[in-house]
Amino acid sequence: MASSLIPIKSPDYGRRDKNELALELMDKILLAAPPESEFQVYDLIKVIQPDYKKADVIRSLGTDIDRLLTVTYDYASRPTPTQYPISLTKHGRYVKSQGGHFAYLAKLAEKEKAEHERQERKDTTEKIDLKIKQWIYKTKLVPYGVSIAALGFSIWAYFNPINKPKEIQVMQQEIQTLKERLSKQGTSFPLDTLATKRK
Repeated sequence: MASSLIPIKSPDYGRRDKNELALELMDKILLAAPPESEFQVYDLIKVIQPDYKKADVIRSLGTDIDRLLTVTYDYASRPTPTQYPISLTKHGRYVKSQGGHFAYLAKLAEKEKAEHERQERKDTTEKIDLKIKQWIYKTKLVPYGVSIAALGFSIWAYFNPINKPKEIQVMQQEIQTLKERLSKQGTSFPLDTLATKRK
């Protein structure tokens, strides 16, 4: 394990991890690879990194990049196990269309994050629905009681309006004014019968 994490001492790349450099080169090779035809990793390394002869480490990464493309990520395959040229698989062409290995992983992470947030919202709404259903189950008669109380209050309010005392005062004032008019006219009409009939 310690041998796979040896830092690289190269004038072009400084101190870099061999696996990190292999992944970076694999991403570039994936983007430069022809989508439908066969290719060799060493030929594309020459195209992507023209100074690869200066760095012995990059030259030694050819087999690591090949293994990453064919075995680890299944971006490419060989027509037969003994042939060296490889070609992109359907998955490899899809990853290439997404912008390469790292862009594909970033989009995959965003998709998983969005799915996780959606699942959390769904779980939250399910918990709230469950609590509401539990409350309704525990208090099944409360909604009926509230409905009956509201019905009773509305019937009471219909027959006993709040402004009834004001109407009585207005009617008493009207009766008083009528009594005064009749007394001024001097009629022999009994005034007490008028007041008792209105009540």
